[in-house]
Amino acid sequence: MNAKLEIKRPLTSSSRLKKFLFIYLAIGSLALVLTLSSAIILPLYSRLKASEDRNIKHAVEIRAMAISEWARRSKDLAWQITSRTRIRQELKKYNNGEISLDQVKSFTEPKLADAMNLSKEILGIIRLDNKEQLVSKCGLNVPKEKWPLSDITLKNITVSQPSIISDYSVFIVRAPILSHDGAYEGADLIVIDLSNLKAITSNYSGLGKTSQIILGYSFFDNSINQVFPLKSQNLDVDNGQTFNSTVATLLKKGINGNKGLEKIDKNVFAYTPLVDFSWVLLISQSENELYASLNNKLLIIGSSLIFIYLVFILGFWLIMNPLSGRLLMHAEELEESIIKKTQYLNDEILIRQKSEKKLRQSEEMMLNSQSVAHICSYSTDLNAGEIEKSAWVCSPEFYKIFGIDKTYPHTIEGWANFIHPDDRKEVFDYHESVVKEKKMFSREYKIIRINDGEERWVHGTGKLEFDEKGNPVRMHGAIQDITERKNLEFQVQQAQKMESIGNLAGGIAHDFNNLLYPIIGFAEMLIEDLPPKSPEHESAQAIFNAGKRGCELVKQILAFSRQVDHQLSPVRFQKILAEVFKLTRSTIPSDIEIYQDIQKDCGLVMAEETQLHQIAMNLITNAYHAVEKTGGKISVQLKEITLDNDDLKDRPLQVGQYVMLSVSDNGVGIPREIMNNIFDPYFTTKEQGKGTGLGLAVVYGILREHKGDVKVYSEVGKGTTFNVYLPVMKESDEPISTEKELYKLTGTERILLVDDEISVVRLEKQMLERLGYKVSAWSNSIEALETFNSNPDGYDLVISDMTMPNMTGDQLAKELMAIRPDIPIIICTGFSERINKEQAEANKVKGFLMKPVVKSEMAQMVRKVLDEAKVYKGN
Repeated sequence: MNAKLEIKRPLTSSSRLKKFLFIYLAIGSLALVLTLSSAIILPLYSRLKASEDRNIKHAVEIRAMAISEWARRSKDLAWQITSRTRIRQELKKYNNGEISLDQVKSFTEPKLADAMNLSKEILGIIRLDNKEQLVSKCGLNVPKEKWPLSDITLKNITVSQPSIISDYSVFIVRAPILSHDGAYEGADLIVIDLSNLKAITSNYSGLGKTSQIILGYSFFDNSINQVFPLKSQNLDVDNGQTFNSTVATLLKKGINGNKGLEKIDKNVFAYTPLVDFSWVLLISQSENELYASLNNKLLIIGSSLIFIYLVFILGFWLIMNPLSGRLLMHAEELEESIIKKTQYLNDEILIRQKSEKKLRQSEEMMLNSQSVAHICSYSTDLNAGEIEKSAWVCSPEFYKIFGIDKTYPHTIEGWANFIHPDDRKEVFDYHESVVKEKKMFSREYKIIRINDGEERWVHGTGKLEFDEKGNPVRMHGAIQDITERKNLEFQVQQAQKMESIGNLAGGIAHDFNNLLYPIIGFAEMLIEDLPPKSPEHESAQAIFNAGKRGCELVKQILAFSRQVDHQLSPVRFQKILAEVFKLTRSTIPSDIEIYQDIQKDCGLVMAEETQLHQIAMNLITNAYHAVEKTGGKISVQLKEITLDNDDLKDRPLQVGQYVMLSVSDNGVGIPREIMNNIFDPYFTTKEQGKGTGLGLAVVYGILREHKGDVKVYSEVGKGTTFNVYLPVMKESDEPISTEKELYKLTGTERILLVDDEISVVRLEKQMLERLGYKVSAWSNSIEALETFNSNPDGYDLVISDMTMPNMTGDQLAKELMAIRPDIPIIICTGFSERINKEQAEANKVKGFLMKPVVKSEMAQMVRKVLDEAKVYKGN
C-alpha cells in the first residue's frame, strides 16, 4: 500500500482560533491539575490516613500497658497481704488441728480488715485453708462459684474473669499462702474493684466520641467468655456477657497473641493482648470520625486548587487575547510550509516505495534466474590474503548446488570439503595465485555434494575487492552448476570422435570392399570351375572364406560408426544367447565357470540377429580374457527391467521397459584412467594377437543404432560388469514374414556396367556373362553416359558403382533416367553417405547392393529388377 501524509488546514478565523486555543488550554491545564492531584495529593492522603491508623494503634497499646500495670499492682497488693509471717503460722496451726476455727477467725478477721485499708480498690478479702474451706472473710461477699481456681502448683497467683457482684464490677485475685518450707497452707481471695479501670483508660486522649474500649477475658480454652466495656456506644454488650460477632472475632485474635488494626463496616478496630493476663483490649472508632480532620484538609486543598485553576485560566485569556492576531498570521505561514513539506514527503515516499518494489522484483528475478540457471553468488572474506582464515556468505541457490543447509560451516574448511579430492589442491593453488597476482578467478572443477555424495561439475568466477592500500580484502563472484553442459560436451565429443572415425572407416570400407570384391568374386568362380576336392578347389575355397571374413571385419567397422544398413526385425534375445552359450562353451576352458541367469519371458527387441550375436560374443570374449589367467567366473544375466527418470541420469535413453544383458567377471578389472577410452576403436590393452580393439567399439555402435546404451562398472582386482540396455518393443506380435518370390537366375538381356575399379568391372562382367547376359562394361561414368545417350533403347539394365570420379552413381542414374525414364538401374557401393537402400528407392533406383557381392546375390538382384521391369512394361 502507498502511504501518504495528510494534514488538515488550520482554522483561519481569529475568533474561532481564540475559542479553540482557550478550550485546548482549559482542557490541558485541567488534565495537568488532575494529574498533579493524582500524583501528589492522593499519595499524601494515603500517608495521612496511615498516620491516623497508627494513632489508634498507639492508643490501644498505651491503654493496654496502663491496664497491665494496674493488674500487676493488684497482684503485688495480694502478695503483700499474704506474705505476713503470723498469718502463715496461725493458718498452719489450724490446718494441723492445733487451734480451732474460732481461734483462727478471731485472729484473722482483724487482720483482714486492716488489709482492706491498703487500697480503696479492695472491696473484700476471703481466706481459705489448704482444703479450700472458708476460714474468714471481710468486705464484699463473693459466691463460691466466682472464686478463681488455683494453678496446678498451688504456688502462683491466679486471676478470675471480671464479673458483676452486688452491682460491682470486680475481678478476684487468688494469692496462695505458703509456709516457710513452701507448703501450701491456704489462699486469700482479694476482690478488686474494676471501676477504676474506666478512669485509667479515660486519662489518655486521642479517641473521638464514637470510640469504644472493650476488655475481653478468656478461661483456659483461648475463647472469649466475657467482655467488659470500659467505654461503649452502640455495641451489642449486655452486662458484660454478650457481644457481636465482629468484636468476638477480633478479641479471639488477641487472645491467640495477635495484635493489629482492621477496618470493618466503616469502623476501624485496633486490638492487642495484655501481658501476663488472658485479657484482650480492643478499641474501635468510625472511619468518618477518625478521618474527619483529614477529609476537611483535603477539601480545603481541593478548593484552593480549583481557585488557582480558575485564576490561571482567566489570566491566560487576558494575555492571549491580544496575541491571537499574531498567532493567526504565523499559523497561516506555518500552514503553507507544512503543506509544501507534506507534499514533498508524499513524493519522496512514493518514489521510495516504487524503488523498494523494483528492488524486491529485481531480487526475486535474480533468485529465480539463479535457480533456473543453477548459478549462485558468494562473497568471501580474504582476511588479508590468508585463505585458511577466510569465511563466506552466499545466495540460497548455493545450498542447492552443494547439497548443504544454512547450518553448514561457512568457512574455508567447509568449502574445501565440497571440492573433489582430485581437484582440491589444484583449485587451492589457483585461488592463492589469483589473490597474490590480483587477477580474476575463473575455474571449472569437480565437487562432491554433501547431502548425497553425487559428483558434479561447477564453474567458479570471482572478482577481488581491494582496500585503500590496494590489498585484496574480499572476493565477490558466482558459481554455476555445469554438470549437464559437461555431460553434453562429453556426448558431443564422443559423437564427433565417432563421426570422424566413421568417416575414416567409411573411406577405408569403400576401398577395402573394392579390394575384396574381386578376390571373393574370382574365388567364387574358381570354386565353380575347379573340380571338387582338388587342391586348387580347396585353395580357392580358402581364398573365398578369407574374403568373407574380411567382409565381416568391414561390417564391424561400419557397425560402430552406424554407416551400414541393417534389416531390423523382432528378436528374442534369449534365443540368441542360447546359440552364443553353445559356441562359447566349446571354446572357453572348462575351469572357467559360466553362470547363466536368463529370464525366459523377456520381451521382444527390434534388432538384427547377427548384431545381437556380435554383442553377446564380444562381451563374453572380453570377460574370458579378463579371467583367463586366474580361472575365474563369468556371469551372464538377461532380464526385463523398467527405467524411470532417476535411473536415466546422464543416459541417452527414454523412460520405459528395457531388456538388460549383464556380463560380469571377477577378473583383473579396468583401471580408472582408461575407462573413458575402452569404447574407442582400435583401443586395446590385450597382448598382441588377443584383440583388434574393435569389440567394444562395435558393441557401442550397434547399441547406438538400436537406441540402446551400455554402462560399465569396474574395480581393479575385483572384476568388471557390462550392462547392455535395449528397448522392448511396444507391440509384442511378430510380423508375419512374406514368402520371397523365386526368380530364375539367368537371362539374355543387355546390361550397361559402370565402375571406376577395372578389377571390379572385369569381375562383374564375367559374373554376368556366365549368367548369360550381354554386358557392355565401362570404367568411366562420363563415357558410359555418352554411350547410353547414343543408343538409349540398346540396354535393358544399368549397373553402376556409387563412388566414382567425375560423376557419382546417383548423379549418373538421374542423367540416365532423364534420357530414358523407364530404364531400370542397380547401384552397387562399398560405402556411401550419399545413398542407402531407402534413398535409392526414393530416387527410382530399382536395386541396391552392398559390396562385396557374391555371384548368387548379383544373379538374384539382376533377375528380380529385370522381371519387375517387364511386368511394369506389360501393364
